[in-house]
Amino acid sequence: MEAESVLGENNGAESTAHEPDITITTHSTSEEFCIPLPGETCGVRMYRKFSRTISVERRSTKQKVVHEITAGGVALNSLCEAAVIQRRNLVTDELQWCLPKGHLENGETKIDAAIREIFEETGIIAKPIHKIGHFDYYFSGGNFLIHKTVHHYLMRAVGGFLTVENDPDEEAESAYYVPIKDLRSLLTYKNEKFIIDKVMREIEGRGVTAILGGES
Repeated sequence: MEAESVLGENNGAESTAHEPDITITTHSTSEEFCIPLPGETCGVRMYRKFSRTISVERRSTKQKVVHEITAGGVALNSLCEAAVIQRRNLVTDELQWCLPKGHLENGETKIDAAIREIFEETGIIAKPIHKIGHFDYYFSGGNFLIHKTVHHYLMRAVGGFLTVENDPDEEAESAYYVPIKDLRSLLTYKNEKFIIDKVMREIEGRGVTAILGGES
């Protein structure tokens, strides 16, 4: 399970995905190019050579960047409800509505991690249908920057029951099934809202029965 979640969850302050703090250095260089002259001389096109000076930017990060990968998903049941959690922001003490997700453990694939995290944080046994998408963002880890990429999968809920007792980190305080049409307004962070938007568009286009009956 991850200590920081989706976009802007670090320290409870919402932010936008962007490059880390960078240093920009500029140097000048010359390049040559030719422009054809009008007409021909003895059947040969003539060119005049010019040169110009251009500026080139070089960018380097001021801090070391550590890359992290997490995975989770939307576990959907036949009633078109998705399993979600509430977790408490340790800085503001506010409860946040989140999709279940977390870090990959040794040797896990992203799909394996997503299945495990959904079970640990919600108690729901889920089977993958397909990938919804991924997003990334940066946040400060003190003396370094963390570049986190979060992968989300659409899942079919096939068993289990709602509980947070399986969460080894005890970060999930409660788990619920929420109608997916109502979920966007509950979720705390924008990137997870975008994930739900993609699922809703698929449901509107295909129908939940066709989605849940599809091949994984």
